[in-house]
This record gives sequence, structure tokens and C-alpha cells, in this order.
Amino acid sequence: MAHNHGDRKGIKNHAAFDIPTFYKLQPDILWPRTVIEKNWRYDASEIKQSWENREGLKGLFDQPQFLNIYTYAKVRSKAGNEYALVAWFKNDLLKQVMSNPEFSVEKYQYTP
Repeated sequence: MAHNHGDRKGIKNHAAFDIPTFYKLQPDILWPRTVIEKNWRYDASEIKQSWENREGLKGLFDQPQFLNIYTYAKVRSKAGNEYALVAWFKNDLLKQVMSNPEFSVEKYQYTP
């Protein structure tokens, strides 16, 4: 995505992000974060106002097309690990993870 021929105005190493290129590549996971599960709480306003959404990814999280392909979710192992992975997951991948009995998935409704 960073080596496309798009507009390069903006912050160094982030300015070349190109939304059409993103949709061509469609990564399985976007903006992953490892969190301590008991301390983490879903906050839609944090996502909306994040630098990643507003600047780095040029408003990608607020696009209807993106929201049809991706779901914001928390995935954790049922083995008792205190950590969880929070990210935007491609719906196909999330469906596979949800079918695995070793994982617990909590999906969140994000509205731009």
C-alpha cells in the first residue's frame, strides 16, 4: 500500500496510504492491539477520533464499504490467557475464528 503512486501529501511514511489499493489487497487484520482483557473497554469514540482513522488511514474506518467487509472485535484464547487481540477483522477470517472452540470472540458495533 505504501508503494503506490497516490498522493504523498501528509506525514512521512503514512502519506502514501491509498484507499483503493487497500481494497485491492484487503488484509485479514487491521490495526491490531494486544490488550489486558480485564482492563480494556470498547470505546467507539476512541476509534472515530484516533489518529489512525483520521490521518493515517484517511477515514477508512468510517466508510460503508469498509464496514461491510470488516468487524471490530476482541479475540481471546479460552485457555485462560489474560491478554486479548483487539482489531478490525475481515469478516471471513472472523467467521473462521468464531468456529474454533479454542477462542472466544466479542464483536462490537461501530457506527461512523
